[in-house]
Amino acid sequence: MEKNDYFTITPNIVRNNKKLPEKAKYLFSDLVLLSKEKGYCWANNSALAKITEVTPRTITRYLSKLKAEGYITIKTFIDEKKHQHRHIFISGELVKVSGFSAKIE
Repeated sequence: MEKNDYFTITPNIVRNNKKLPEKAKYLFSDLVLLSKEKGYCWANNSALAKITEVTPRTITRYLSKLKAEGYITIKTFIDEKKHQHRHIFISGELVKVSGFSAKIE
């Protein structure tokens, strides 16, 4: 994904949340965009860190904060080949506010 060839949407409830660092809000917007195709984001922390211009460790903290605020849910599972996967879902009401249809968790 090129940095300048798309736009994102951030619901006011996320944008105005004083508990979240600014780049966590940017991350949320990118999660919305990356969830559009499949209804969830499957990018790993390194990929998200590159997009958001922070470290993978910071992505871990931001995801925890977004989850604690109820903005995302995270499902992890192991496939038949014993590989671990993570799907990040945008929480129900925020899917509607963000203006696209996706699977609601």
